[in-house]
Amino acid sequence: MKTAIINTTLVMPDYLIPNATIIFENGKILDFGRKISAEGCEIYDANGAYTGPGLVDIHTHAGGGDLFLDEPVKASSLVLSHGVTTVLPALYFSSTSEELIAQAKKIKDA
Repeated sequence: MKTAIINTTLVMPDYLIPNATIIFENGKILDFGRKISAEGCEIYDANGAYTGPGLVDIHTHAGGGDLFLDEPVKASSLVLSHGVTTVLPALYFSSTSEELIAQAKKIKDA
């Protein structure tokens, strides 16, 4: 089924599109802009919030004081509550191989 995010501000590479709609299906964007019909779509109203491209930051402190490798559920829940749907928790480069494996397992298990 097609999905529409309506009443959103789309973040483009060098400008914003206010009061926009974005239509997607099976993880692919089909159409976007200001005069797009959402007829027949499952609709999510963004209430003016921003919709932007996914970003991967190789180093983040976005867990609100909780590190992803220590508290992966708390850190993920916090970023999700702010609209982030994808995050790549980075591990410490100074960790031993045993520590890296343990950190990755903790995140995977969470």
